[in-house]
Amino acid sequence: MEKQWTKKALRLTTINADAIDGHRSFSSIGKNVDDQKVIDFSKIVEKLTGDDVKFIAVTEVNQLAE
Repeated sequence: MEKQWTKKALRLTTINADAIDGHRSFSSIGKNVDDQKVIDFSKIVEKLTGDDVKFIAVTEVNQLAE
């Protein structure tokens, strides 16, 4: 069986000053984005929103073909 890369997505779970959780999702992340770039991006989101990122999830979708 062979895997064919389809897409990668990013989900950030944040908490604001009022201790309310929020979620931000980003789709169509580049195939070769490494962990450090994802962490750097989450820090940019923190600066822009004022929220703290408390969880980062990266999902990758691969199509299995025979």
